[in-house]
Amino acid sequence: MLGETQCKSSVLEELSIHSKFRQKANELVNKHLEEKYGDSTWYDESCKPENSPPLKAELIIPNSMKLTSDSKVILFLHSGAYCFGDFSRYRLYMEELGQKTGCIVLGLNYRLAPEFSAPCQLEDALAIDGNENESGVGLSLNQIIIMGDSAGGGLCASLCHFLRDINFGKPLAAVLYSPWIDLVSDSYPSYEEFSNTDFLPPPINLIIKEGNEEEILDGQLKLIYGGSPSNIKAKILERGHYLAPVKYLHTPIISPLKDTNFSDLPPVLIITGDAEVIRDESIHYNDSIYDAYSDGQLAQRNISPCTLHLYPDMIHIFPMNFPFIKESKEALGKTAEFINRCFEENDN
Repeated sequence: MLGETQCKSSVLEELSIHSKFRQKANELVNKHLEEKYGDSTWYDESCKPENSPPLKAELIIPNSMKLTSDSKVILFLHSGAYCFGDFSRYRLYMEELGQKTGCIVLGLNYRLAPEFSAPCQLEDALAIDGNENESGVGLSLNQIIIMGDSAGGGLCASLCHFLRDINFGKPLAAVLYSPWIDLVSDSYPSYEEFSNTDFLPPPINLIIKEGNEEEILDGQLKLIYGGSPSNIKAKILERGHYLAPVKYLHTPIISPLKDTNFSDLPPVLIITGDAEVIRDESIHYNDSIYDAYSDGQLAQRNISPCTLHLYPDMIHIFPMNFPFIKESKEALGKTAEFINRCFEENDN
């Protein structure tokens, strides 16, 4: 499915998000970073909004629908380890999900590392979430469900934690496929257990502790570093990581699983393969959210704070990579069911 880019039963529209929304997002993020960590300068001048390329997005609108202030929207954040990919690979998959849920899909092409350090990606997601687009249609957060896979799933989780922490509100729900939500730990059992069966390499040895090239071992970091021009290589060595300064990798801005507060998030659906390298991150995130509530609080909820579906023998983001197998069809159905239920509860 990934790689097929033509919508079949929907209108595809390209959007340029007005720069004022990214600038406002930058101000909100910087204020939080200064208050929380005493440092709002996680990146240099080249990454600032005014020095960045325009923020682009795509709308998938089912043929029978129009984008209005009452629309139901899925905001999709794509995978790619924060350093490659775009939304176009997901058009057909998300078109089908939009058809099943009556939702308009908004796919964001956020800035990529290592050229653009975190929190650029969070700023871009925040810029589009809850703001009006160029057509002047206003959207509120409770009309939006955010969804992402792998790094995009991690970005969705980061966005939820951030919005809560700044008292901005929260989206209606979050759907995470195989989320990458811990960029610090190297010790989850699934990293080793499935390293020879999953196509995704274990996300280990990504930190450069001494700031020199000799530390860069084979694997993901070597590919990213080796494919970067000299000025970007220098930035990676300075940060100690290709995405963000090492000292901030443990924050929920980068690693939501490292947060100490898992309450008051929107309802979360997690779809993960039981034979994938980062499986254990999903399990720990689900458990952390549940542990934030008492039995009495859980009993009062119409929708569980987190729902985890583990699919036996499935690997990383299997629903999108292998959409025609039974497990993938079931996962798509459960996703649509969850989204529909969240919107139904919101209407009541």
